[in-house]
Amino acid sequence: VFFDRGEIASFELPDVDPGDIVEYLYVDSTFKPWFPSLFEGDWFFGGREPVLYSSLTIKIPPGETLIYVARNGKPEVKRKRNEWTLTMECIPPVIEEPSMPPLSDIVPSITFSNLTSWDPLFDWYGEFQKRRLRITPRIKRVADSLTSGVDEPEKKVEILYHWVQRNIRYISIKGGASSGVSGHPAEETLLKGYGDCTDKAILFAALLRACGIEAYPVYINTNDAGSLVREVPSFYGNHAIDKVKFDGKEIFLDATGYYSRYPSFWSADHGVWAVNALERKIEYIPIPPPERNARIYTYSMVLHEDGTLDVEFQSEYTGDYESWIRGFWDTRREEEKERVFQGMVKEVSPKAELVSWEIENLKDLSKPLRLKIRYRIKDFPEKAENYWIFRLPELQERMEKRELSLTERKYPLFYETSEMIVQRVKLILPPGKVSPPSSIELKGRYALFSGEYRVKEDTLYLEAIWKRWEREIPPEEYSEYRRQVMEAKRWLGKPVILELQ
Repeated sequence: VFFDRGEIASFELPDVDPGDIVEYLYVDSTFKPWFPSLFEGDWFFGGREPVLYSSLTIKIPPGETLIYVARNGKPEVKRKRNEWTLTMECIPPVIEEPSMPPLSDIVPSITFSNLTSWDPLFDWYGEFQKRRLRITPRIKRVADSLTSGVDEPEKKVEILYHWVQRNIRYISIKGGASSGVSGHPAEETLLKGYGDCTDKAILFAALLRACGIEAYPVYINTNDAGSLVREVPSFYGNHAIDKVKFDGKEIFLDATGYYSRYPSFWSADHGVWAVNALERKIEYIPIPPPERNARIYTYSMVLHEDGTLDVEFQSEYTGDYESWIRGFWDTRREEEKERVFQGMVKEVSPKAELVSWEIENLKDLSKPLRLKIRYRIKDFPEKAENYWIFRLPELQERMEKRELSLTERKYPLFYETSEMIVQRVKLILPPGKVSPPSSIELKGRYALFSGEYRVKEDTLYLEAIWKRWEREIPPEEYSEYRRQVMEAKRWLGKPVILELQ
């Protein structure tokens, strides 16, 4: 959202040997600040390197107020009139772990400001936004044309959401505070056909307002960039999205990308705080329930008497995972798609042969994306006299979670959003007696796994469901969560035994 102008200097330290302690001091000067009456900043006492001593001195003019919040540690504070000195010593380095929170949420730090209220920033942001949200005749014509014949407000939101994504390219051109903070006027972005996250948020909100729907651009830090310290008013945000209100609902949408099917939005926006200047509040963007971030895999299989397995596979999605999959396939040439599908079935088994593939609704954001694949595996089961032993393909691999490589953690396990994986199988078998694994249910504080096999005549059915509804797993809960995932993975890998007649 904000683009600073500055210079980067590099230098070398001569005659430094291993074990030496390096002390350094630097000055960060700001000229012609965007908001002259605001004095704010952050200081991080630690990082990836060990720190013996770190000190910050803050001086403010007489009569000014200073507020600050310390996180992840308590610095020693000395105050002398309008001067504060905050010091920490012997800070160990952060040893990175897989899927950990942003560094700024882990290391000891302070955030400070001379504002005791967000109101001045709401005023400043809001005035920029109001001017750029002006509903011009052209904006009104486009909004009316796109939603012609549509009465339901939610359907209008969906149509405009998809249109802005697909028709306004992401290109960022900024020239100063006004465009950096609140983007270009909505009509300008519409005419140019491109803009960045702020420009697209402004245009989307203007089109919605032209249809009589309340919409507000909001500033956020994506959840991989550090949390907002709400107690300290300051410049905030590396991204802009929209809050939309209709029919008694309040939702958030992100029109920045190209592939989010309504009502999904980028997972990096989930579980963060938003600065809503026009409504004059700081509000939380909730994490969608797992059902809104689902992957649903359906198999119809036939195991023939010669040991050949015919598979018809279909996958569909909700949420940001669908956006990623849609973007992946939309940017592949037709000849590439064939090779990718060939590789997918070979990952299932070196003996697998691709029969056919199909992608449904790739270009149509209003409909769910579906992948359909047919493949065949010869000599699928292991055979021992009249017993066949086999594991259903692909199921276990979807519970492969590399972020669980550590047996214990110092820092929380960090995900961008919730998750749901549904796997359903219908398998027609040769005549015989089938012995599948027993049913399972694993309930945890942060996730749930259930799996059940059913047998009806010569057909075996499986339904396995994994749900995780939280973004972060605390270190003290990690071992139990890891055990739950590993147990679910083991169960999905258990063999089915068929005794042939």
